[in-house]
Amino acid sequence: MSNLPIPEDAAACIRQLSTWATRYADLVDILSGRGVLREETTEFMASVARADIRDAEALLARSSVN
Repeated sequence: MSNLPIPEDAAACIRQLSTWATRYADLVDILSGRGVLREETTEFMASVARADIRDAEALLARSSVN
């Protein structure tokens, strides 16, 4: 896919998504470590956060604004 020209404000939103997903993943780790979440729930939630981070990074990599 070619570079997608996205406005700076959109790029900022994508970077924020990555930040929130990282914080979400950190929260999942904390809750898992405290025994609040079952293992299956923890793995599912962590996979969602990882996918969000990958998606945001891929969008930024394909954009012309970094």
